[in-house]
Amino acid sequence: MGGEPVEIAAKIVVGALAMLWNDIQAIGWGATAYFILLFVDAVFGAVIAQRKGKGFNVGFFILGPGKKVIFTALMLFSTAIVDRMVGVNNTLVYGVVAFVCMAGLIDVARKYGDLTGSRVVNFIEDKASQFVTIKPKDEQ
Repeated sequence: MGGEPVEIAAKIVVGALAMLWNDIQAIGWGATAYFILLFVDAVFGAVIAQRKGKGFNVGFFILGPGKKVIFTALMLFSTAIVDRMVGVNNTLVYGVVAFVCMAGLIDVARKYGDLTGSRVVNFIEDKASQFVTIKPKDEQ
């Protein structure tokens, strides 16, 4: 059961992945939807940047979505661990996936509204963001 530190760390990672495999399979549909939304969001962001006179920057195009993927993966991973400890059968994971996808959809809708200037899209985005956005006490 011993070994070098790298071997022990690898065993821990493989064990954690094996334990969470069921949770990873459960969020597969949500992760697919999130990555599609993230790709569309990045493309819309690049188009908006070009319209504002900024050149296309590959580093920014990869870094922005990359940070979102890392933070989302950490959030889903920690939620899966808590879900496994509490034993509520993926309920927390489904809730977090729904929240993340809704936030991604709001970002895409906001950028789509900026690109098209559609008042209908801006109205829908405003109404949908009320469910996700928490206003400070002084604005309520």
